[in-house]
Amino acid sequence: MNENKNSSNDQSPVKIPPADPNVDNIDDIAKESESKEDSKQPIEQEEKSAGGQATDPKSVSEKDNVAPSFRSVALQMLDKEHSWLREVESKSLSMDKPLISKVQFVTLSNNYKKFIDDLQDKNIEKTEITSQFTNLFNKFRICFVGQQRLQNKVYELQAMMSIEDSNTKKLKSHLFDLQDRGEGLQAQVEHLKKQVKQRDQEKADLLMEMSDLKVDLKRAQEHLDEQQSDFELTKNSADGDDYTSELEQKIYNLVDELKNIKSELNFSKEREVIFQDRLSQADQDKATLKTEMSGVKSDIQRQISLKEKFEAMVIEGEQKMEKEAEVVNHLMEEVAELKAELETSKSDYQALQKEFGQIQKEFDGISTNFVKAQRDVAIREERLKLLGAEKDTLMFEIKDGQKESKSLKVDLATANREQKEFARKISLLENNIKALEQEKDTQTNELAILHMRNEALEDEHKESQRELKELTKEREGLTLKVVRLEKIIVDLRSDIKTETENFKSVNKELKSSNLTIKELRESLKHQEQTKERIAAEVLELKQIISELKQENKVVELHVAESEKTINQLRQKLEDQITKYKKLADDKEFYRKSVADSKGIIEQQSDKLKMLDKYVEQLKSYNLASEDKQKKLQIQNQNTSKQLGLANESFKQEKKQTEYLTAKLIFKDNDMQSLRKQIAVLEKNIHDHQRKLKNVTDEKDAIGNKLREKDELISAKSEKVSKLEQDSASMKKDLEDKESEVKLLKIQLSEVQHRRELLESQVESLQNVKEDLLKAKSEIQKKDLLAKGLETEMQRPRNMHRWRILEGTDPDRSQLITKNQTLQKQMAKNDELLLAMETDLRQKEATIAKLREMLQRRMDDTLGDKLTDCRHELKARTTKLKCLTAENNMYENLVKKYRDENTALNDQLRKYKMMEFKNSTKKHVDKKDPMRVKLPPLR
Repeated sequence: MNENKNSSNDQSPVKIPPADPNVDNIDDIAKESESKEDSKQPIEQEEKSAGGQATDPKSVSEKDNVAPSFRSVALQMLDKEHSWLREVESKSLSMDKPLISKVQFVTLSNNYKKFIDDLQDKNIEKTEITSQFTNLFNKFRICFVGQQRLQNKVYELQAMMSIEDSNTKKLKSHLFDLQDRGEGLQAQVEHLKKQVKQRDQEKADLLMEMSDLKVDLKRAQEHLDEQQSDFELTKNSADGDDYTSELEQKIYNLVDELKNIKSELNFSKEREVIFQDRLSQADQDKATLKTEMSGVKSDIQRQISLKEKFEAMVIEGEQKMEKEAEVVNHLMEEVAELKAELETSKSDYQALQKEFGQIQKEFDGISTNFVKAQRDVAIREERLKLLGAEKDTLMFEIKDGQKESKSLKVDLATANREQKEFARKISLLENNIKALEQEKDTQTNELAILHMRNEALEDEHKESQRELKELTKEREGLTLKVVRLEKIIVDLRSDIKTETENFKSVNKELKSSNLTIKELRESLKHQEQTKERIAAEVLELKQIISELKQENKVVELHVAESEKTINQLRQKLEDQITKYKKLADDKEFYRKSVADSKGIIEQQSDKLKMLDKYVEQLKSYNLASEDKQKKLQIQNQNTSKQLGLANESFKQEKKQTEYLTAKLIFKDNDMQSLRKQIAVLEKNIHDHQRKLKNVTDEKDAIGNKLREKDELISAKSEKVSKLEQDSASMKKDLEDKESEVKLLKIQLSEVQHRRELLESQVESLQNVKEDLLKAKSEIQKKDLLAKGLETEMQRPRNMHRWRILEGTDPDRSQLITKNQTLQKQMAKNDELLLAMETDLRQKEATIAKLREMLQRRMDDTLGDKLTDCRHELKARTTKLKCLTAENNMYENLVKKYRDENTALNDQLRKYKMMEFKNSTKKHVDKKDPMRVKLPPLR
């Protein structure tokens, strides 16, 4: 019987369903329950209202009549120490989704009643009762709070999953936008390529026309040369008045032809200028197109790189989701085991939090120290930069500055060592923090059920991709239509080319007429030769003037350079003075450098005085050069008078050429007829251009259709996103239903457990009946033995064995009561021993399970941590080696570059001095009267 009672108490675990996500704390429940219902409701009324089937009313009434005072004391103690339980009970009656179901509450109350009855039989003190009750309620409360926290974590994980889904949707929409932009850019690139080809063709045509015009000009010049030679021969051979009259007629004819030729020449020059402008515009357009092409290519490359990055991120996300799914399956298997470990993990977690807070405080202090160290290092680096700049400026003149550089290198080495030490400390702290974070993550990342959602989203994504493929096929059909229209445009352009060839043939006929121009040019050559002679004299005078100006410029440049050097030296002096004022605080480190720099400053001041003397001498030289310029201006005035006379002779020759221009007017009529033909050809060209415009309009219409299709694609993608949102809401509803199903399953399990308890009670009753029958048979046997002994006592066989004692025998009732008390004590001791044995067995079983779990986890976690630490050590050692090698390389390069800079600066100074000396020697060689001898440089 006792064993069955203990087993029933052990087999009735308190299973608590998951709490509402809206309910965060038990204290809030208590506050709400006080406003709705009274907090003081007896537990017995709850039992009668909730679980009438669980207990028999007869047994309850019998037990209540046994010890009412004892039970009331226990309940009062419960009310005082565990008032929160009643508040939860009152809240559970008023809520739609109670935290504790009625079946669970009834089973728990029944177990408490049985426990109280057992305690009454055992006669245990009140302190033990209160301690046992407090242990039970503490366990119940810890389980309840732990389960509620787990559920809150589950809700947090679900919220994180929804956020990740929204992020993936945003990334998908961004990817589609990038694809659309890439396609638009590709279309723009193709259009720009076509424009470039057209401009290249036009440029080639213009170059051909230019070459043809040049050939025609050469032929005209040759023809003029031939006519001039014939004219000279006839002039030498013929005599008389008849001959002069014929020559005059020929001259008038030639004058007329000359005028016509000049007009044609002007027209052809204008044409050349127009064509050159067009060529320059074409080149400019080509350059702009190239820049646009480069920009478009860079945009396409950026978009491709972004797309690749997004695809890599998607793949990594899928891999992470698969890993998380595996971890979830593994965690779901270990959830039952982790519930038992919640109590121990809670205390460990609190201790870890305290340790983490202490470590975080230490880390904050170290980080502040590290920031201070970084600031000190930055200040030192700035000082090093300033000192390096001073070193570069004074390396050529200061030899003792090397001592400063050595001291600064020592400071650098110390700063680098401090940086390395701080980096090591930070790495150790980061490792500790990572270890703590991993331990925290192992406790927090226990529940994540996300694999099914991802699969559903992937299916929807595949369907959307299919729709996109269909739309791309329609787009390809439209592109084929565009290609056909482009072929038509090419045919029209070929027709335009044929017409341009006809236009070129007409231009060739015009060029043949221009050949007569060359015959008259030789007559003008004589006049041009006289002009050239005068121009040559003018050029000689201009050259003399330019040479004198160059000499003046050279002198001015020397003066400007000397002034610049003076200003630079003054600025250097001012900078050095300010720097030495700033570095007055660090006298211990820089006393030697200050002493050396003062001597250098004195030397530089001496040099400045010398340069001032040189500047005064150069100013006197400039005054002499200005006198020379005045003399040259007088010569220029004389030459200008000679040029005026030459211009008058040139005007007379112009009058003669005007007679020849009159004859050129006759040929203008022929040119007008040719221009009319050109206008007809241009009309044909305009007609073809109109056809081209019509074709381009059709192309634009097709482009608009493509845009409409793109809008349809975007609308469908929006529909897909809406469907995804609907699916997400459906999934949430399904999850709610699954939670309800889980609650129903828990209730079913409780009902089954109750059924098993009732069946075990029925079996125990049968065993009790059998035990009663056995006990009755044993009592009858003992009664018979007692009767036999009484008869023997009354009629003993050995009379001398028995004698009458002085004392009195106890009553039979007293003996019976003593036997009964002894039997009860024995039974109680046996029950206690059995209970202890069962508790020990259960604890041994739990200890074995926990040891196995710890061994599994410790092996896995320690192995993973060791491997991670080894990989990190290897990676960091390799990085350190690479960084040291790079540092050495950079230091060597810096030394080389500094040496090269010093050598180049020395060479530059030498070359400047040489140039200055050469310039002074040139001025000395000219032997001017205003020359002043300069002292040699030191």
